[in-house]
Amino acid sequence: MIRGFIYDREACVGCEACVVACSIANRGEAAVPWRHVFTFNPKRLPGLPVFFYSLACNHCMDAPCIPACPATAYSRDPVTGAVLLNADECIGCRYCTWACPYDAPQFNDRSGTMEKCTFCTERLAAGEEPACVAGCPVDALTFGTFEPEKSIRASGFPDSSTKPVLKISGHELPPIPDTSYRFSLNEKEHADINSQATGKISLRKEWSLLLFTLLVPLMTGMLARYILHPGPAAALLFTGTGLLATGFSLMHLGKPLRAWKALRHVNSSWLSREIAGFGLSYGLSILYLLIPDKPGLGISALAFWVLTLWIMDQVYRYARIRWLFLIHSSSVLLTGLLWISIAWMQGYAILFILFLKTGLYLVRKMILYRYNRIRYLPLLIIRLLALTSAAFYLLTGPAYIPLLFSILLAGEIADRAEFYLEQEINGISASFSAWFKK
Repeated sequence: MIRGFIYDREACVGCEACVVACSIANRGEAAVPWRHVFTFNPKRLPGLPVFFYSLACNHCMDAPCIPACPATAYSRDPVTGAVLLNADECIGCRYCTWACPYDAPQFNDRSGTMEKCTFCTERLAAGEEPACVAGCPVDALTFGTFEPEKSIRASGFPDSSTKPVLKISGHELPPIPDTSYRFSLNEKEHADINSQATGKISLRKEWSLLLFTLLVPLMTGMLARYILHPGPAAALLFTGTGLLATGFSLMHLGKPLRAWKALRHVNSSWLSREIAGFGLSYGLSILYLLIPDKPGLGISALAFWVLTLWIMDQVYRYARIRWLFLIHSSSVLLTGLLWISIAWMQGYAILFILFLKTGLYLVRKMILYRYNRIRYLPLLIIRLLALTSAAFYLLTGPAYIPLLFSILLAGEIADRAEFYLEQEINGISASFSAWFKK
C-alpha cells in the first residue's frame, strides 16, 4: 500500500483550481505549470462525452524517467515515494519528456532545465495534503492509501505499465468513438477534438537533432572512404564535420556546459550511451587520422561508429509506437550503411539498402496517408530517382557517383525531416495530451 492521488472523474468540473493551488504553493519554483487539466471534447460536439483529467506527475513505481535520464537527475524519495528532480544536475536534454507517458516533466526556457511535481513532500512531512488536493473545491482530487495497479484502464487514459501512483474512481464512461481515422467526423470536427494535441518530438524543437542525426551517418561514410583513400583534405573534412555535429548536439541542451554529466547513466540511458558512443568513436577516428598506417585502428573505429548508429536509433525507441515497424526508413543505422556502401562502391549493397528504405517508406505512407498531413509524392520521386541512379551506377561505374550522392543526400534529408514531422501528427502522437484528444 502506498499514498497517492485519487481522482474522481465524475466529480471534476474542470475549474482548474488545482492548477492554481499548485502554482501558488510552488511559485518560487514552478516557472511553468506542473499540473494540467485535460478536457476531452472541449468543443462539446454531439455524440461524444465531455470529461476532464487533472494530472501532474503520477510518481510511477516503475518511473521510466529515472533510468532514461542520462545525468541521473531523477531520484525517488525513500519516505514519500515521490519521484524528485534535482535541477542542479539536469542538463535540459528533455529526454525524460520522451520517456514519460503522461507529459509530467516540463521544460523551463528561462532556467534551461526540467521541472515537475514534487508531491509537495514538505507539506506531506508536515502532515498536510498536497496543495492541489487542498485547493480542489469539489473533492474530485483527494489523497489516500491504495495499492497501485500495474496499468490503469479507463476511458481517455493512456494504458501504461509504469504503475502510476494514481487511482481513478467513478463509473466507467461509455466507449469513446475512434476519431483518429475520421470515419464518423468531418475534417473540421476532427481538428476541433485534437485542437490541443502536440507531439513529444517535433522538427521545430529538434532541428539541431535532425542535423546531428544526418551528419553522424555521413561521418561514418567519410571514415569508410578515408580507409581506402587517405588524404589530408578528407581528414580535415571529417574532423570539421565531427565538430559541427558536436555543436548541433550541444545546441539541443538547455545547459550545454553540463553536457559531461550525460555520461553518468550509461548502464540504463540510451541517450547517455549515444553520447559515450559518439565520443569514443570520434576519438578513435581522430587517433586513426593521426596514424593512418594502422588500418586495423580505422576498421575498429568504423565498427564503433556502426554500433553508435544503432544506439542512436534506440534513443528514439519511445517513439516506436508511431514507427509501425521495428525500423524506420530514415534509420540512422541504415543511412550509415548506405554511405559506407557508396564509399566502398558496393553497388548491390547500395541497391539492397535503397530497396529496403523505399519499401519501408511506401508501406508506412500507405498506412498513415489517411490522416497524414505530410504529402509523400516529392520524397517518393526522390527515392525512385535514387534507385534509378543506383541502377545506372552498376552499369556506368564510379563516374555516376556524384549525382547518385546528391540525390541520395536530398532523399535522406527529406526522409529524416519527415520522421520528426510525423511525431507531430495528432492521430499517432504518443504524448498524453494528443492521445487523450484522439
